[in-house]
Amino acid sequence: MKQERLLGILVTIIREKEVTAPRLAELFEVSRRTINRDVESLCLAGIPLITRQGKGGGITLPEGFILEEASFPPEVIPRLAEGWNALRDLYPDQEILPPLTRQADREGGELLSVDLKSFYGDSIITKITLIRQAMGEGRDLRFTYYGRNGREEKKIRPLRILYRWSAWYVRGYCREREEFRLYKLQRLWDPA
Repeated sequence: MKQERLLGILVTIIREKEVTAPRLAELFEVSRRTINRDVESLCLAGIPLITRQGKGGGITLPEGFILEEASFPPEVIPRLAEGWNALRDLYPDQEILPPLTRQADREGGELLSVDLKSFYGDSIITKITLIRQAMGEGRDLRFTYYGRNGREEKKIRPLRILYRWSAWYVRGYCREREEFRLYKLQRLWDPA
C-alpha cells in the first residue's frame, strides 16, 4: 500500500506542480506525519523534492526535473511501473513515467500486471472524465442511477473517484438525502 501511495504522491506533485502536505494527507486519507515520512522516503529514493514551510509553501520538484534522472533501486522499479500501468488509463493525455516503464522492462519485464480497465471500457473512462470535470469546477453532477430501488435521478456534489471491490465508484454528497453516498459507475448513466 505504501508503494502505491508514494507513486500517487509523486504523480500528484508532477500533475499539480506544487501541493501542500495537508492536501496530500486529505487526498490519501493519512496523517500529515505519514505524508512527511513519505516525502522523506521519496527523497531517499532519489526524487529531489523541495518543501517550503508556511503560508504559500508546499511540496514541489525542481524546475526542469525529469523523472528519468531519478535513481531508483532496481528492486523498486517493477513495483513503481506496476502502479503507473494501473494509473495510466486515468490520465491518457499525460506522459508522466514512460522512462520508468522502459527501465522496468530492462530489469526483466512484467511479472505482475495490474489492469484497472473495466469490462465497460470507454464508458467508464468517459464517466470518470465527466466526474473529474465536475469536481474541478466545484459543481454538482446529475445522472440516472439504476440501483436496488430501480431507476432514480440523482444530484450529487462529487468528491472522490475510487476503485474498490473490483469496480469504480464516485463518492459524493447527495442533495436529496443530504448525506454522503457511494455510487457504482456501472450503474450510473447520462452524467451531466
